[in-house]
Amino acid sequence: MRVRLEKLSAWVSVDGGEERHISFRRVLVIPQGAGVFFAQGLPQGRGFAAVVDVGQYTTDYLLVDLQTKTPVVDASGSVEAGCHLVAQRVAQAYLAKTGRPLPPRMERFALDAAREGQPVPFRGKEIDLTPDFKAAVRDVAATVSRHVLSAWRDAADMISVTYLAGGGSLLLGEHLAHTLPNPALVNDPVFANAAGYLRILTS
Repeated sequence: MRVRLEKLSAWVSVDGGEERHISFRRVLVIPQGAGVFFAQGLPQGRGFAAVVDVGQYTTDYLLVDLQTKTPVVDASGSVEAGCHLVAQRVAQAYLAKTGRPLPPRMERFALDAAREGQPVPFRGKEIDLTPDFKAAVRDVAATVSRHVLSAWRDAADMISVTYLAGGGSLLLGEHLAHTLPNPALVNDPVFANAAGYLRILTS
């Protein structure tokens, strides 16, 4: 990929402006989630460090060998599980309890209420989605943990730290912390990857 990008070039114009020649002098190909390591740093010594980056639709995981500072390719990847599954379960519960689908623009309202343990009003009554929300969070976190630990296999006991990142870590992090080795919620998990990539580009 890096070689292909380095060979790309084109004349481009934006909004009818003057054409400019665009090419790439230097290309960096960085694994998804690696920005967290640049933002947080790597532990010293042997063993491994890991990132679990929980997003809206997928969760990326990355395992790095601390001695070589390189990813362990067969223990890194992505699982199709993220925050959308929690929202999906809450919407299903809303439908079951009210007989009506949860309007898309009310999804955030219902999720926030359920997370805070507050009922959701419906036609003069109140419905409690909190148990459904909690069960969904627990189940999605279990799915992520099961998949990740299966990929890490025998390396799991030698992981010095598992950084929990991504906006979804604010939702699933508490449950993931009970199952993943040496968990640590990163500073500003939503932007940890971006902050790390910025550090790479400006260093």
